[in-house]
Amino acid sequence: MLKDVVSFIQTIIIKLYVEKGDKKAIYNFFSTSHNKKSIYIDQVEIQEFLSRIQDQSICAVTMALILENTGEYSKALEKWQQLKTEEGCYKTVQILRKSQIIDDKVVFKYLEWVLVKMPDIGLSLFLDRNAMNFKSSDGGSLKSGGQDEKS
Repeated sequence: MLKDVVSFIQTIIIKLYVEKGDKKAIYNFFSTSHNKKSIYIDQVEIQEFLSRIQDQSICAVTMALILENTGEYSKALEKWQQLKTEEGCYKTVQILRKSQIIDDKVVFKYLEWVLVKMPDIGLSLFLDRNAMNFKSSDGGSLKSGGQDEKS
């Protein structure tokens, strides 16, 4: 019951931000006090709503952020890839860095377009000292962290 009320409110808030064209407010919604366990947006209702909006860019960004923040990383990565923007490049690398995606095939599938569009952003996944370790399909480890500065 409470979850339904929260879902209703969150869905309305996102709709209002989209109608206003306020991408910053949409980002703030997900970056402030929310975490994956407290996002209850009705995705079916949002997708239906977004299909009627003229600004497809804000619609794609909104859906990508919803998917990312509800743990649907592969779907979020697909959305960012469809946009093929600088923002999408940054978000793709951010998702690959923080998410539970450890399969190298998935990483390279989505990283490829970033490396073509903006190589410096794509390479940052491997050069960042805090980047995650990936597991190769043969079970080995592909370390993606940078080298120690003292070397």
